[in-house]
Amino acid sequence: MITWGELAKSQIDPEKIEEAIKRLIAEHNADPEAHLCAGGSLQSHKAAEIIDHLAASIIADKIRDLEIGVSKFKWDSLNFSIDFITIDEWLSACIGSGGYRNYFGSLELSTGSTPNSRGALYLQSFGEGDGADYTKNPRVLFIVKLKAESGSSKTVCVGTAGVNCFGFSTNDDKLYAFHCKDRVCYSTEIATLANDWTFYRLKAVYTSGSKIDFFVDDVLLATHTENLPEYGEDAPLEDRWFFLGVSNRVPSNMRMWVRNILFSQEY
Repeated sequence: MITWGELAKSQIDPEKIEEAIKRLIAEHNADPEAHLCAGGSLQSHKAAEIIDHLAASIIADKIRDLEIGVSKFKWDSLNFSIDFITIDEWLSACIGSGGYRNYFGSLELSTGSTPNSRGALYLQSFGEGDGADYTKNPRVLFIVKLKAESGSSKTVCVGTAGVNCFGFSTNDDKLYAFHCKDRVCYSTEIATLANDWTFYRLKAVYTSGSKIDFFVDDVLLATHTENLPEYGEDAPLEDRWFFLGVSNRVPSNMRMWVRNILFSQEY
């Protein structure tokens, strides 16, 4: 037996030290019991009462379909989905030749061909102050079908449009994240619309008193942190949930489809 550095080396075994190290690592990796001994990392992981991970590190494709039961959902928040099977509770805000039509799972808003027309709807709650609540961390996902149309403006938002609200708007081929506070509006250009009709997932997450994050197709594209909407002096208007609208500035029929609205806020 001889030594190489501080490692013993046999004179009759041709295996090199580097080869031995690789072999032992391979054996370790192939051992299903590795780290499961008392005090081992996997045993500690399995035995821990709470397994901690980085925030937002669990993603949807790692959860099997139907794996989560209703008992695991939060019951301390208001959650609903609007699919436009009926629009009985929606109120018209149409102007000129503008109009709307609901289908199963979709709402079409249109301007008609008269310039300066608007096809629009808004949704009220049953009482003043019972609509979207900016103090309860509201969040919304609009699934909307859009394309670039010169001379058009389109809006989907939470709250009372132009007063206190937050959401998304378009102008010609540009998409904006926007919010309004006490009739003053702030916007950020975030994307250029496709020339063909395309479904977009427009998500806005309001962290009350802190920020509004705006996502397009699950990509964060803007964050607003100043002059955030809250209940202001327009109390009679502060009972609105949503506004959806399309308007034109030219004699051409502009359209927008809203496929679905998902909304959540704390009680």
